[in-house]
Amino acid sequence: MVGLVLPPSMQGKPVWRKLLPTGFSGFDPEQPCGYWPVLWQRWLGYRESDAAFGDFLAFLESLPSGPALDSEALAQQLQPHLARPRNRFFLFILWFFREGARPTPLAELPDLETLLGAEHWAHFTRWHRKYHTDFVALECLLAWQQQPEVRAAYLYRGVELQGVLDYPAFPRMLDSLFHAFTDE
Repeated sequence: MVGLVLPPSMQGKPVWRKLLPTGFSGFDPEQPCGYWPVLWQRWLGYRESDAAFGDFLAFLESLPSGPALDSEALAQQLQPHLARPRNRFFLFILWFFREGARPTPLAELPDLETLLGAEHWAHFTRWHRKYHTDFVALECLLAWQQQPEVRAAYLYRGVELQGVLDYPAFPRMLDSLFHAFTDE
């Protein structure tokens, strides 16, 4: 693992922890972050495709036992990595799924605007709104499908059509319940 030793002037409150899931101890491919374990494996590949980002993530991993960073120092180190969209998205996933497999509501997440900057923070909040809405809408759809009347309606000549009918139902639910297509 690659780590950095920071001068005492850069040691302070561990603000970098805001980016990471609760209980984070390392980027372990066997312990998926979030709802989609296969995608987590793919996202972990981002650190391999960008050596500097991989070193930065390894540096974050070393911090629980090493020195802490203040907000300004972390923001400076973070900025070059945020230039790549896939790195931004990887950090977003860590932040978004910080409470486990369920996405965390925005009000319960730390505000990262000072670390990310206004432009990147706008991306994080927009992604949060979209992914959180998708997740909640999918939960609504699945709960609705569990009702006996709906299950019976999805059964046609002994064939369960639930999976097939999810595709046309999901966009309608996103639009009518969450106004997902009219808020942009």
